[in-house]
Parts: sequence; structure tokens; C-alpha cells
Amino acid sequence: MSDRSPDHFSQDWLRLREPVDHRSRPEALVAHLEAEGRLRRWRTAVDLGGGTGSNVRYLAPRLPWVQEWRVVDHDPEALGQVQAPEGVPVRTVLGDLARDGLDEVEEADLVTGSALLDLVSRGWIDQLAERCARRGCAILFALSYDGR
Repeated sequence: MSDRSPDHFSQDWLRLREPVDHRSRPEALVAHLEAEGRLRRWRTAVDLGGGTGSNVRYLAPRLPWVQEWRVVDHDPEALGQVQAPEGVPVRTVLGDLARDGLDEVEEADLVTGSALLDLVSRGWIDQLAERCARRGCAILFALSYDGR
């Protein structure tokens, strides 16, 4: 999984797991997300710990009214590999999730993450929930593992 440190994921590993990750998502939840986003006219989505943009590649075609995706990650190598579907505007944000990631939430209509919650602290999750509640944005986190 890691070729340098515990917080760096191999680009090859990320590429290999993406098709399985995408197939593992519940379509009913995504359908609800689509309906809600259309109704609320979401414009800005922030993907926390977004790596190379897999979550954007999965969600952007399903949420075509989102005008800007922001991918936040601490890994410059991963952000350098961000690829989105054609015509989908993406801004990458290099930084720490506890500071820069939470700051990006302040402008988000939708906050997403994939395979992230099991890598962060309870305190960070509490801060994220508080900021999202204050902002009134929607949240979608997928592919979390609790060890069981």
C-alpha cells in the first residue's frame, strides 16, 4: 500500500483499487445524492483526501451541475495525477486536512471523501461535522472500514 510512509499511497495501488471501489458504492445512496444536489443546486464540491481524483471521476458524471470540484490532499504526487472527466473543472489544494481541508468546507455545498474516515481522528471527524453543519452542506463518505 505504501511505498514511502504510512501517509503516502502508491499510485499503482490506487489505480488498481479504483474499479473495485467504484463497483462497491451503493447506487441507491448516489441516486439520493443526485436528487438532493439537483434540488439544492449544488455548485461547489470538496473531496477531502482525494488523492488522484477517483471520487471526482465517480461522482462528477452523476452530479453534472457541480461547477467546481476541489480535491484536497497532502500528497503532491497524488495531486499531480488528478484526472477528472472531460469538461469537469477541478482545483487541487495541497495541504493538511486538519487545516486546509476544513477551511475548504467553508465554501462547499457538498463534502466527499473515500476510504478516509478510518485514517483520521475522532476529533477531526467532530470538527468536520461541526463545520459541515454550520455551513449546511451535504456530506458523502464512502468505503470506510472499522476493522471488522
